Amino acid sequence: MGKACPIHINYESTTEKIYIEKVSAGIYRCLESCIFIDFITYGCEIEVEEADGKLTFLGLYKESPFEIFRYIWPREIVESVQCEKMKNKIVEIGGYWESAMGGLFFIHLPKDKIDRLDCLFEILKAE
Repeated sequence: MGKACPIHINYESTTEKIYIEKVSAGIYRCLESCIFIDFITYGCEIEVEEADGKLTFLGLYKESPFEIFRYIWPREIVESVQCEKMKNKIVEIGGYWESAMGGLFFIHLPKDKIDRLDCLFEILKAE
């Protein structure tokens, strides 16, 4: 796998900076999800033009193998002990999680594990 590097994704009237890693010539895997460009998510592959040490987003090459679930929660929930337990379980079942801006929380689950979402919330609700 390649080394992580940033790229600015320009799509319609939105620009977001995320980190990506090189998969092959002109193809990079996203290591983060865009917040406002909803089809660019963790694990998807994008086509990139490489010129003069600069990367330019060309388009989506391959969708993410993960199903994404987006939530807006208070910071207290995202930073709680129960949420830490849930984050560990997400990783344990082969998923990934992200948080941004204090209250945005993204859960990425392998498509064959989306039935585990309910058990993740049981962990979060436990006292």
